[in-house]
Amino acid sequence: MLHEEGEDMIVPPFVERVVKSCLRIGKGDKVTIFAWRHMLDLAEAFAVQCERAEAHVHTEFTTDDMWYDAIVNRPIDYLETPDPFDLALAGIATACIFIAGPENPERMKEVPAERWMAKARADRPSYEKLLERRVRIAEINLGYVTLQRARTYSFDYQVWKKNVEEAIDVEYEKMRELGRKAANALEKAHEVRVTDSDGTDLTFTLEGRKAHIYDGVIDDEDI
Repeated sequence: MLHEEGEDMIVPPFVERVVKSCLRIGKGDKVTIFAWRHMLDLAEAFAVQCERAEAHVHTEFTTDDMWYDAIVNRPIDYLETPDPFDLALAGIATACIFIAGPENPERMKEVPAERWMAKARADRPSYEKLLERRVRIAEINLGYVTLQRARTYSFDYQVWKKNVEEAIDVEYEKMRELGRKAANALEKAHEVRVTDSDGTDLTFTLEGRKAHIYDGVIDDEDI
């Protein structure tokens, strides 16, 4: 747990960085947070941090049992119908935080391809509305890092968890500046050659190409 009942919450540093630097949440923002049960502590930390920035927050969660029961057992026409609540939230949110799941991937083997496609068709209208309205979105993949997934994929759980946490907990403004420097260098270059002691020797042209910076910070230019 992040805190004991009655104690002030200690928000992990990367949560504050994502809220302040990546999404730039501020007064008047309307933030929706979608999480899975095994990530409720993290969802709570994000909600508290967003409220500290004077944003309005709506949180929503699901569980492995709820999700698998729906995608495996509900009729296809139900499964491919867009969720009216998701559509409504996509129509008012200014920022969204998605904390990944499910916790256990083993049961994905039970899901036929046509059901995956039906679910994708149901989700598409909400996602398109978020894009149309230029809603800022952060996907927190720490929810994928579970003991069940590590066993399924034969990963070392502790090494995997450390790798993902360190990838999230970075100085985003510094990474943003580094991205700008790299983009400027690439846009001025006409040709790039990539070599390696293992034998890689690749040459390609960059002339006329624009560099796109993916630095984790959603600024006005990105929007």
